[in-house]
Amino acid sequence: MLNRWEEKNSITHKCTLYNPNRPTYTTAGSYLDHCLADTRIEIKELSSNELLKTLPYDSDHNAIYFTIDTNEIFMGLTSSPPPTIRYNYKRTNWRKFAEDLLDNHNNRIPLDRNLTISEIDSHILNLEEEITTSISKIVPKVVADTKKEKFRATNQEEKN
Repeated sequence: MLNRWEEKNSITHKCTLYNPNRPTYTTAGSYLDHCLADTRIEIKELSSNELLKTLPYDSDHNAIYFTIDTNEIFMGLTSSPPPTIRYNYKRTNWRKFAEDLLDNHNNRIPLDRNLTISEIDSHILNLEEEITTSISKIVPKVVADTKKEKFRATNQEEKN
């Protein structure tokens, strides 16, 4: 049905229909998930027969996977992603890190009862966030030296 619609309307609506290379609804073996894209957008990473790749997903559907070439549609004017923050764990003051984590840890887990799975998940997510916050505050960052294309550590002790 979608293929007939595309044949009839693709020029009018300037679109292309991309179908998956395998069934996306695995229980019934059905091809339910598709991509309808503007013809000016170049879709990358298609399978050899111009079909979308499918990936297993934590669902009753497989995911469809593709990449959009933004250089073509934005004429190369897209900004580069921000640099990844790197940390120098060898220079970390672990006593200060532990103190910061304890000072800012306000996620109290009840000790008098069993927790539900969602409560456990919530406590784990909160703890992960607290650890990440302490890492960003205490662990020295590594800064890129663009002239030499190398990384050097910043000394947070000098800044404080």
